[in-house]
Amino acid sequence: MSYQPPSSVPVEIPDGFKPLGTSGSRLLEIERSKASFSPADLEKYIYGDAAIERRNRILPVVENEPAFDKSQIHYMDRGAKYRHGLAKEKRLVQLTRELGWTAEDVRTAEELLDMPAAFGLHNSMFLKTLRAQSTDEQRELFLKPAENYEIIGCYAQTELGHGSNVQGLETTAVYKPESKSFVINTPGMSSMKWWIGGLGRTADHAVVMAQLYTPDGKNGSLVRRGPYPFVVPLRDRKTRELLPGRTIMDIGPKAGYPMTDNGTAIFNNVEIPHVNFLAKFASVDPESGRFSKPPHDKLAYGTMIYIVRLEDHARPSHEMSGG
Repeated sequence: MSYQPPSSVPVEIPDGFKPLGTSGSRLLEIERSKASFSPADLEKYIYGDAAIERRNRILPVVENEPAFDKSQIHYMDRGAKYRHGLAKEKRLVQLTRELGWTAEDVRTAEELLDMPAAFGLHNSMFLKTLRAQSTDEQRELFLKPAENYEIIGCYAQTELGHGSNVQGLETTAVYKPESKSFVINTPGMSSMKWWIGGLGRTADHAVVMAQLYTPDGKNGSLVRRGPYPFVVPLRDRKTRELLPGRTIMDIGPKAGYPMTDNGTAIFNNVEIPHVNFLAKFASVDPESGRFSKPPHDKLAYGTMIYIVRLEDHARPSHEMSGG
């Protein structure tokens, strides 16, 4: 038997070179046999039959996929890790389609793999926001292409100076009735979108949480309406080049999530159409700019509440890649 670490001389391991004494797996079996209850019954009690069946069905699939091999990750440089993560994401999408996996099946596969990569925020917060906050028109424009991976998104809430303090977010979205558009700006360094999973290289769209300003105050003055979600294109979907007014950077190597391209973004007078304001619960009249608030304020930032809730409880690592 031989073992060859990357870029090194092969090391010969003598045949029959085995552990002495009882193996760890056998020791575990022995200890389990001493329990006053059945481990299988405990597992069933904790997880339920459906979850166990799902795991047992999906585990053999993910175990035998080369794209999910993690044995060489620690020998890879950062670029190789990123590309390996993209291969994992692509194969997972393919398997989902080939095997007809449900959302729960995919979630189970992600938990078994524990390989958070570039599509983490696309599959979690980006899609969740579009599903929760879009009108019928916006579901056709944004949600359907996102579910088909025709666009890849991220969720840009966190700023360099603000995380879960959503009311303190500084990125602005000012409505201009004359052009029926919103203008997105990053007013200062603390306003930079920061630590956003998938932003550094991968995403071509983002749901950007920004302070909405509408021109329906006294004598047409601007009124701050609070944080709301906007769909902002980031890159040309074919050339992958940044669109005008966007400064986007990968934040570099990290101690965790090595396959995820966490990034930062600065917006300089980025103009987006009226329809890019996710308006299922709140709206801005396209002609006058008059604001209609949601029935309940929290409806406008439901995904943000979802994020805070997840941060307060244990959650799968693929959903913790930044947002």
